[in-house]
Amino acid sequence: MQVDLVSSAGRLEALLEESPDPRFAAVVCHPHPLFGGTMHTHAAYRIARAVRERGGTALRFNFRGVGRSSGRYDGGEGEADDARAALAFLAAERPGLAPVEALEEGIS
Repeated sequence: MQVDLVSSAGRLEALLEESPDPRFAAVVCHPHPLFGGTMHTHAAYRIARAVRERGGTALRFNFRGVGRSSGRYDGGEGEADDARAALAFLAAERPGLAPVEALEEGIS
């Protein structure tokens, strides 16, 4: 389901994808925006799919300046704010779901 997040840059384009009875939630961040990363890249899509297949809810979003998200690249500071906005949205919209406490994924 397409949703809008709000960060200091304004509107962020996002997709909320859920399994039938989700047990946990995860925010999926895409690869570096200056190198073509979007929420639709293969890696972000596959990670979100794996979250759903394991019984979770995945929220993937475009950082500021990517796709239909407002703003422009901010050297990492604004993008960290975007990730916090995604976490806050997920916590507010799905308060009963346990967040994945720490998961870092990198691609190059």
